[in-house]
Amino acid sequence: MRFNLSSGSFKKYLQGNGESTKKQVSIPTPTSIEELLDVLNERAVTGNEAKELVRQFLIEISLISFPDSGAKDQSVKQDELLEAFYRCLDRNLKVGVSHNIFRSILQPVDATNETEAFLNDLYTTASIKSVSMPIALAHSATPKRLENLSSVLPWFISRKLDGVRCLVVVSVNFNDSQPQVTRLDTLSRSGQSIQSLLTFRQELAADLNAYPRLGALCKNSRKTDQAQFVIDGELCALQMSDDSREPTYVENFAHTLSVVRRQQDAKSKVVLFPFDFIPIDEFVRWKTHLESGNAIPLRERLSTLRDLVDWCLTHRVQTRLRDLEQIRVNQVPNLDQLLTEAVQRHWEGLVIRADVAYEGKRTTNMLKLRQTQDAEYLVLDAVVGKMRLPVDGVFQERLALSQHRGVRVSAGSGFSVAQRLEYGAHPERIKGKAVTVAYYQETETKDASSLRFPVVKGVYDSAKRTL
Repeated sequence: MRFNLSSGSFKKYLQGNGESTKKQVSIPTPTSIEELLDVLNERAVTGNEAKELVRQFLIEISLISFPDSGAKDQSVKQDELLEAFYRCLDRNLKVGVSHNIFRSILQPVDATNETEAFLNDLYTTASIKSVSMPIALAHSATPKRLENLSSVLPWFISRKLDGVRCLVVVSVNFNDSQPQVTRLDTLSRSGQSIQSLLTFRQELAADLNAYPRLGALCKNSRKTDQAQFVIDGELCALQMSDDSREPTYVENFAHTLSVVRRQQDAKSKVVLFPFDFIPIDEFVRWKTHLESGNAIPLRERLSTLRDLVDWCLTHRVQTRLRDLEQIRVNQVPNLDQLLTEAVQRHWEGLVIRADVAYEGKRTTNMLKLRQTQDAEYLVLDAVVGKMRLPVDGVFQERLALSQHRGVRVSAGSGFSVAQRLEYGAHPERIKGKAVTVAYYQETETKDASSLRFPVVKGVYDSAKRTL
């Protein structure tokens, strides 16, 4: 397929040379990029008429904007989307390939040595880079998924926490048959080291070394004089709720995020709500264990975890571990009633897990149920608007614009005063970044879907969430 028009000649056309920008087009402006490229390929229009058609299309979709006077001081808005369009026009498409993909091609990991590769990566770089991070993630609950899950009873239902995922990899050595924690790593959901948790790691290692059944924790992961296991949980900073009817602690997501993003040890008393315990080989090579039929079911993993957490809460007054109640149900409960109760208790929602083996992927055996949803989006732009802040007078509000299923949506709520000041002065610091947006529901129209009541919960350091 050829489009008979280069980005270079089109850019010259946009500069307003001569009267060409006033040329009329004999066909209607296409409504999609596919339709536009088909028109160019079929040579339905050529020359300056083709350039004018492309120009009108880009104006329609707001990728460029300038007056129609043909003046040479036209203001052309160029961003990543416009550059992507130019690459399509030039048939110069580039594929992003990460270093992990190159490593897997040049140095493929033997399936039998995946655990060794994982640990070697961890001990060398304190993060996971050369192998994929086998993390279990939940799907949103839908009637169909709940119906399918009803055939996999019992379930374990727990509170859905509004924190940051944290996987604790514990390394144990056996000296004279006595177990001793020699290393403890805290990883994000993407395998990055959470460097701000030095004190947290030291305190948790002390808890584990004091635990009288540490050796029993290692029974399914011990090899000669070493063992490793993973404690999977949610890291949370807690604050007292403002509901006088039922004083309780609730999660502060923004504060948790600020803690884990620091490069130095954070003194804030974040706590960990563990919800799974997995031997290292079963964590890394979960597919092999699942296929073999010898994987540990959830009920046994929770039993091991519960004994550890209960002991720490009883004997270690300063422990950072917190109990996350797991309610076992043997028949499908009234989920609407449970969710209503969860909302009344200021919970974000519920998590439903089937009593199955560990799956290091997004799985329908784990569902999240809540009244509000959240998702990650890429900030495309910042829109200026005036608002009064509790600082010096009038300021500019920044709305983080994202795309939901290809449609632009804006979220102006959720920013702190400090964030509004920072992004107002430096909008480039938020453009191109990933954000977590909470919303009540999707709104559907005839042609598109958008978000209702979007609120920005967190801003990340790159175009992809790593925490």
